Amino acid sequence: MMSPPSPRTPKGVLKSPESPRQSTQVDVASIQAIQNLRTELNHKLDLLITSIAAGATAKDAKNSDENSNLTPSPKRNSKVNFSDSDVK
Repeated sequence: MMSPPSPRTPKGVLKSPESPRQSTQVDVASIQAIQNLRTELNHKLDLLITSIAAGATAKDAKNSDENSNLTPSPKRNSKVNFSDSDVK
């Protein structure tokens, strides 16, 4: 019979050698720089999303214009003639 696997994880797996041994000091300048980068990236992302959305809207409008006259509707192109004899 095989023994079931051990439910405990070896201690060497729990901590990586890169894990910090002590807490790092908070650097206000670094935090401010990170916040500035985040703001700049969010702004650029908003511009990119806006330009993609505008391009998609323009493409949809162009496609609808191109497709609108490919198969003209007979109702739109037919003439309706009214005469006095048709009205009762």
